[in-house]
Amino acid sequence: MNKRSNKEATMEYKQHIYVQHIKKEKCGKTILTNDTKQYDYSKLTGLVETFNVKSVKESNAVFLKFDTIENAQDALAKLRSEKIRSKPSYYKGFFKIESKMKGPIQTLIDAKIEFMNSATYDELKNTICEMIKKKCDQTEVLFFKFNKNKQTMKLSGSGDFTIDTKNDLDLLIKEPLDINDSFRICFYNYQIRPKTR
Repeated sequence: MNKRSNKEATMEYKQHIYVQHIKKEKCGKTILTNDTKQYDYSKLTGLVETFNVKSVKESNAVFLKFDTIENAQDALAKLRSEKIRSKPSYYKGFFKIESKMKGPIQTLIDAKIEFMNSATYDELKNTICEMIKKKCDQTEVLFFKFNKNKQTMKLSGSGDFTIDTKNDLDLLIKEPLDINDSFRICFYNYQIRPKTR
């Protein structure tokens, strides 16, 4: 009896360590599984939606969307512990802050530089991330980084971002967000170039 409880305690400890490892991994509310075992996803806590990849014939890929990041991380650990291939789902893109004003190019460039210098990096980042969350129904922005001009080390008005669902990425690409009356942020998808031999 005592040996069994020690074994159970060891298993619980290993599971706890595994979950902590998963939590260090970049993860949003969506995970992707390659399920060949027809797993019963309904027993996963916080599961909101499941959908298959229809574009790939005979694919076992299933997307799972959860209500919180914590539930997604717990589900990821559970699925992996049961030997179901799973990984966080996320999509990368890039953005540019563009002027909505009209006028001489140098005037627009100067106005953009002034705007980029009017707030701190964190203020601008937090404002835009909140705008994305509001637009995309509380999606998770997993990564957001402004590029800097190598010579001046000032923000350039462009950068990279990572979001956890393709639908939200498509929505952002389709409809730019207005930052204020003078500037908007436009989102773009990375073009994947085929490998050349």
